[in-house]
Amino acid sequence: MTNNDQTSRPFWKQALRALAWDLLLVAVLASASELSLRFLIPSVQSLVYTKDKTGGHPVVLNSAKLRDEEVSPDFPADGVRIILLGNSVTFGSGIAVEDAFAGRLDALLKLRHDGVKYDVINGGGQGDAMQYYFSLLDDHGFGFNPDAVALILTSNHVAGQKLPVAVGQAKNKDQLISSIKRIPFEAHLFLFGNFYTYVAFDRLIRQSLFAAGLTRESLNRTDNYLYGFAVDVPAVKLEKVDADYDELARSILELKRRLESRGIKFLIIAIPNRFELSNLRRDNHRNVPLDKIRILPGRRFKRIAEQNGIPFMDMLPVFKAKRREMLDGKISYDPLYVTFDSIHLNPTGHRLVAESLEQMLIANGIVPRKK
Repeated sequence: MTNNDQTSRPFWKQALRALAWDLLLVAVLASASELSLRFLIPSVQSLVYTKDKTGGHPVVLNSAKLRDEEVSPDFPADGVRIILLGNSVTFGSGIAVEDAFAGRLDALLKLRHDGVKYDVINGGGQGDAMQYYFSLLDDHGFGFNPDAVALILTSNHVAGQKLPVAVGQAKNKDQLISSIKRIPFEAHLFLFGNFYTYVAFDRLIRQSLFAAGLTRESLNRTDNYLYGFAVDVPAVKLEKVDADYDELARSILELKRRLESRGIKFLIIAIPNRFELSNLRRDNHRNVPLDKIRILPGRRFKRIAEQNGIPFMDMLPVFKAKRREMLDGKISYDPLYVTFDSIHLNPTGHRLVAESLEQMLIANGIVPRKK
């Protein structure tokens, strides 16, 4: 075909032809990248999250909708059964189920070989509202006849006290606007859950922007993990955060009442956020301004526990001591948290919680001391 033939074509046809070739090239490059990541760098799957996978690990639930093995109803009366209640941190988001601290604690207790049968149930869910825990206990937990229940709290639980408005209560216009706004988010979730290339580039770009200081964590949101810190910005009212802590305290007191009426011991454990360990970029990778924090969740949780006579353990001192050992070169560095995540622990973080939990159970007479 001569140049004259090409130039004689209408411009729009030339443009469409060029666009078609460009799209084909992009598709080929994207396919090559996807295949390379899937087969040559399988570790990228640790960034994949869908309803069926968490951090690339399969999510398998039992008949009680818990991420655990089936709970046997035939448990000896002289055995020790413990339920760990919590959100996605307890659930083990981002890691394999056997690495979550429920599984780790179960393994630690069984290694005692003290003649006692132990069973630790992972009662972690994917939400933060206390109502979930009441429902779980009413529907299944009390039927498991636990000897103790441990509530694993994170800063997310404070925002979790504010129940969302039901869709049916919103006006039609607001529903339409909300649905339109969700289209890009739903598209993001689809791509994030199905294409390694999108996951890798999305994570790389966001990490680079945070590392360069070009972006910061949104401080004006009142529905995420920062809300419990009462960050000093106009959108976050200190009196409202205090009120939500009070609501959380009332729920905890009611949970204690229900457990004690059945002779079940109750414990509370607080899990810190990563930026609480240090202000180094590797910990505060989302550039949270620590000078704007008005409440430390761990301290507030401790106050709630002490006021209600509930045994309490804050994991922050344990994590900070471990981080200091790493920074001093005494032990190898480990992030303790899932990649680019301020909340969810990696297997090492879960192991530290399990080891501390074992000691807490011993100190409170739930697990016998070794003779």
